[in-house]
Amino acid sequence: MKKLVIIYLSLALVFSSAGCWSRTELDKITFVLGVAIDREQELYHITVLSTDPTKKEGGEQGGGAAKYTISSAKGKSIFDAARNLTLVIPRRNYWAHCKLIVVNADYAKEKGIKEVLDFFTRDHSRRRTAYLVVTPGKSDDIFRTPAVLDEFPSREIMEIIQQAKASGKNIDMPLYKFIAESQGITGTSMFTYVTRKGKDKQAEGAAIFRDLKMIGLINPTELRGVNWLKGNVRKGVVVFPARGEGQDDTTVELQKVSHKLEPLLTEEGGRVQVKIKVTGMLVEYGGNEKIIKEEALKEMEESFSNQIKKEILQAWSIAQTDLKADVFLLGDKFGNKYHYLLETTPEQWLEIFQNLELELEIETKITSLGMHREPVLGR
Repeated sequence: MKKLVIIYLSLALVFSSAGCWSRTELDKITFVLGVAIDREQELYHITVLSTDPTKKEGGEQGGGAAKYTISSAKGKSIFDAARNLTLVIPRRNYWAHCKLIVVNADYAKEKGIKEVLDFFTRDHSRRRTAYLVVTPGKSDDIFRTPAVLDEFPSREIMEIIQQAKASGKNIDMPLYKFIAESQGITGTSMFTYVTRKGKDKQAEGAAIFRDLKMIGLINPTELRGVNWLKGNVRKGVVVFPARGEGQDDTTVELQKVSHKLEPLLTEEGGRVQVKIKVTGMLVEYGGNEKIIKEEALKEMEESFSNQIKKEILQAWSIAQTDLKADVFLLGDKFGNKYHYLLETTPEQWLEIFQNLELELEIETKITSLGMHREPVLGR
């Protein structure tokens, strides 16, 4: 027994004195927080936004200097460009903290993002939970524009993405989810589209991808139409005319949304039945009728329903005729119900999708009218 104790203590002493053989000294690395990728003259151009892990976040780095560094390099592949960063940065880049990837729209259309996805999913040090956004113009301009309400431009964009989801006009699309959707029957998915105007950055809908190439854009309202049909709207406000005509002057804040989608195939063809129930709270009223009247309230709820229906039908029309892409991922819904469709190619499914009919049933109820039941200055 004594021999075993001596051996155990000896081994413990050896390992504790040896330290961690695989550790990385913090003063030898930089944390990559975001990366922008372009393609110029047959070369990949990569720009990283990185920070020094030895500096305390929020502290100044010498007389008000920036708390991050922007560095660029070129290469024949994305990995080659990333490795060439060592020629301009005297430290090794640590990718585990990279949460944002920015890709130029022209590059996403012409080349596609297959190489980008391969680079970020092949090595364990890079995370599939990172988010990719598409932007017009040079992608690194996003990082070179100082953040307004955050220390780091990359983190500011991440906050914009997260906050925009609350309106129902954006998407939650990490890399792993995009890859899973793109491998489905439809071969279709999307990423957030971010624009820059001066110092302001804004989520402006989504870039649509099929077979990993960008094929078009949808604006925020059209994107919410997609989210309504997919059952992804949980929060937000809907603005509509109080009595179904005239200017949009009445606003309801969503409280509860329920969604049911039924894919159907018959001898006559395919159709999609969607039932949506929404309850909301009146937050602005522009009508002239006293809302306490049952007739006025019913008209308002009908206008509320019509606005939701309008957004869905607009997105449906764009998907079938303009984009020619199943952005709703209905192919996977049909495949789960009719298993023989699981063998369908994206091209075969697209032909089916373009001939699908949509049946909508929208039911809305305004459960709270606020502090008063009549228009301001109403008579």
